[in-house]
This record gives sequence, structure tokens and C-alpha cells, in this order.
Amino acid sequence: MDNDRRQYPRITTDDSVQLIDDDRVLPALALDISLLGMQLLCDAATADSIGRRLNEGDDEIRVKIPRPNGGLDATCRIVYLNSSDDECRLGLEYMEFLGNSYDWLEKFVDAGFEDAPFMVRKH
Repeated sequence: MDNDRRQYPRITTDDSVQLIDDDRVLPALALDISLLGMQLLCDAATADSIGRRLNEGDDEIRVKIPRPNGGLDATCRIVYLNSSDDECRLGLEYMEFLGNSYDWLEKFVDAGFEDAPFMVRKH
């Protein structure tokens, strides 16, 4: 995606993420996060599970970034799944936030800007 088309800038991160696939928890790593969505890096097994889900017409998944202060808990739409031999990237767009997840996300993104003063906030 062209960076100029993004409505909100992304914060680079390396947070562990839990993808809730029915009754299983699949591991992933958040590469970047914004107020609209996130990009994840996942292993081949997680990518296969997500791929099966998409093939069945199910493009929604629950995502968690657990933290002592609440963290993120949201239902997301799977925007893309790009797989190659050495990496799998997953693009997600938030649909519904559970609990105080959106408040946590805003604080997380704001803290990311404080830690990266070279970034320009887009409005």
C-alpha cells in the first residue's frame, strides 16, 4: 500500500499477537500498528490456518495483544494474506473493539509517536 494513501501513520513494533481462530490461539508478531489496523508477520502454520479460513469465506478474526493494563482485544477483517517461502504477512483492519481496547490503542499509538520524534503525525 502506498504510504501517501494511508489515513493514519503506522507505528513500527514487534509485539506478540494472539490470533483467536475458533478454539485455537495462533501466534503472530505485529510489525506495525495504526488506529485503523495492523500488519502481522506469521509462521507457515498460522498462514495455512488463515488461508483455510479465507477459502471458507470467513474474513474475520479476533486479535489480542494482552497487557497487564488491558491491551488490545478486537475483531478484525482480514484484508490480505501474502505468503512466500520465507515469510507470511497478514493485513488486518479493526471492525470492533472489546472492552477499553480502543483507549489502549490510542495510548499505544501516542506513546509510539513520543518514542519516535522524527515521525510526522498526519491529520
